[in-house]
Amino acid sequence: MSNPIPDSANPKDLAARKKVPLWLVPPALTIGAAEGLADGAKKYGPYNYRDIPVQYSVYIEAIERHIAALKDGEDLAQDSQIHHVKHIAAGCAIILDCLGHGNLIDDRKLGPGAKLLAEAHQKRLQTGQMIAPPVDNQHVAPGCEQFSNLPPQSLPVNKTVVWQPSKKKTFSPLL
Repeated sequence: MSNPIPDSANPKDLAARKKVPLWLVPPALTIGAAEGLADGAKKYGPYNYRDIPVQYSVYIEAIERHIAALKDGEDLAQDSQIHHVKHIAAGCAIILDCLGHGNLIDDRKLGPGAKLLAEAHQKRLQTGQMIAPPVDNQHVAPGCEQFSNLPPQSLPVNKTVVWQPSKKKTFSPLL
């Protein structure tokens, strides 16, 4: 899909091409983030993060907790019953808003620690000093069984092996 503004001599159309392409943001993101933000507004007040500067680490950690819950197979936050992805979107929206308003306290621990650890891990894998974790055949996406016992380096680039939880879940289109 390309920019919906047609080629024309209309000056407004031509100027619009230079603006941020908001048409690329799916309405699902806006609606989902709004649900997460509404939950936060109930607890702390709307736009509370604009009143007093906030710490970067607080929102990064909240996002990480929601990601961890998703990885553990939990879809809805226990306190709000709102999908974790919506809370993550809300956290990202707050960080972006605070970056834009200049009221984000950057308390991150600076340094390349994670990058260095990831690079060292890759070197150990490549030199055979570390064995890649085994793949559990019960959690291989249908159609990808033939790749389940291959080491990660030998997987075809155009194939994606997706972890599927063992419990069957049905998802509502409304999340």
